[in-house]
Amino acid sequence: MNRAVVYARYSSSSQNEQSIDTQIDLCTEYAKKNDLVVVNSYIDRGMTGTNTKRPGFQKMIADSFNDEFEYVIVYKLDRFARDEYDDMYYERVLLDNGVKRLSATEPIPEDHFSASLVKAITRISNEQYSRLLSQRVTHGLNKNVELGMMVGGSVTFGYDMINKKYQINETRATYIRMMFDMYVNGSTIKEICTELTSKGIYNINNKPFQFQHISKILHNKRYIGIFKYKGVEYPDFIPKIIDEQTFKTVQGKLGKNATKKSRVRYNVKYNLTGKLFCGYCGHPMTGLSGTGRHGGKHYYYKCYNSSCDKKNEIKDYLENLVVKYAVEQIVKSDKLDMWIHSSIEVYNNQFQKNDVIIKNIQNQIAKTNNEMDNIMNAIKAGFYSNRTKIEFDTLEERLNGLELELIKMRAEKPETLDYDMLKFWFNKFLTKDPDEDDKADIIGVLVNKVIKYDDRLVIAFNISDDNTYKYETGVCIDSPDAHQHK
Repeated sequence: MNRAVVYARYSSSSQNEQSIDTQIDLCTEYAKKNDLVVVNSYIDRGMTGTNTKRPGFQKMIADSFNDEFEYVIVYKLDRFARDEYDDMYYERVLLDNGVKRLSATEPIPEDHFSASLVKAITRISNEQYSRLLSQRVTHGLNKNVELGMMVGGSVTFGYDMINKKYQINETRATYIRMMFDMYVNGSTIKEICTELTSKGIYNINNKPFQFQHISKILHNKRYIGIFKYKGVEYPDFIPKIIDEQTFKTVQGKLGKNATKKSRVRYNVKYNLTGKLFCGYCGHPMTGLSGTGRHGGKHYYYKCYNSSCDKKNEIKDYLENLVVKYAVEQIVKSDKLDMWIHSSIEVYNNQFQKNDVIIKNIQNQIAKTNNEMDNIMNAIKAGFYSNRTKIEFDTLEERLNGLELELIKMRAEKPETLDYDMLKFWFNKFLTKDPDEDDKADIIGVLVNKVIKYDDRLVIAFNISDDNTYKYETGVCIDSPDAHQHK
């Protein structure tokens, strides 16, 4: 028996179960056509693919250790993960457990010598699309803010949310005013907590107020009508509960305007994460940083196995070497044109079922509209009740989710690759020294795996006539000061 499970996910809470149903239907159909038996389904609702802390996803990964299935089916690879490194890492975990990942709508022939390259290109495309989708969502949220509508998140204590706008909850607003008045008159936050508990006044979760709850309330500008979004403050956006003078007095007592020492933050991307392995023990090598004697930051790759004697590797030095060999062995290869043509053919054939999915959603939209029309006709005929209204509101919410899903599906269909586009992408690495973004692209697309010994390097590329094209350096590649900060 070839046992399979289905993993389905949608990223927006404004979507609904129809998105999950569509994914499961297509994955189940794919399983039947390929003689697979679906034994379980794992589902995550309203969770982004750039976050791997999804309960359904993590349960699936955990179960893969228990020999419960041999295949995981997703309707598109980006349902599994949108982040390139997460996708590589968790696919490797599944493979180590004897589980193979399949896509119902993006069939990539595993025996094809360009399969690894196509997967890498797809990963990069999914991550870029995720960024684009985030920009589109942000644009839509900005429009909501301009219209005076809230953009999600929990409702601030003291208010109710009605038609996406805040309205004062008079009972809870009384408690807010009580907190501010007590603090102005000399009570400590701890004393305010005790007083509220003694009066049976609890927070929005019906639990006693804690120190951090009161502190957050006393700092919250929403109580004077200010809504902050993306670093921009919108005055008079929310009905005021506290007058500005009282709020200013409280901030003075809290010491809100005290000077705080800023902390320097370092944001360094380790491009070989998930691809770099120790040549001696086989464990992954992970990024770490250290501070030199003069306060400068140094970045390395270190073997994950603490008992291994593998020396640390300087990050930039190693990454530059891998990029150098990738350009020499792949971009300058006389086989490059053949690899490009083959990859284009496989990549462009991935999305053949996109129109089928769109048609499925369009049918569901038509069906939902028809059901709403029937209810409207019943109302016109005099049949109206609270139940009728609830059914209509439910259908309207479903319709909104379906229409959003349709927009996403149409936007998700990537542009097809052509020879000139891909050839230009490769050629740009011959005409200039790769910058940081170029290095990330070269490693992300061309490099499958790197095995590092102290005196040599083995690279498996994503292009080959035999799964992976391996290149081994025959010379020591350590720099003179490579390990002085171990």
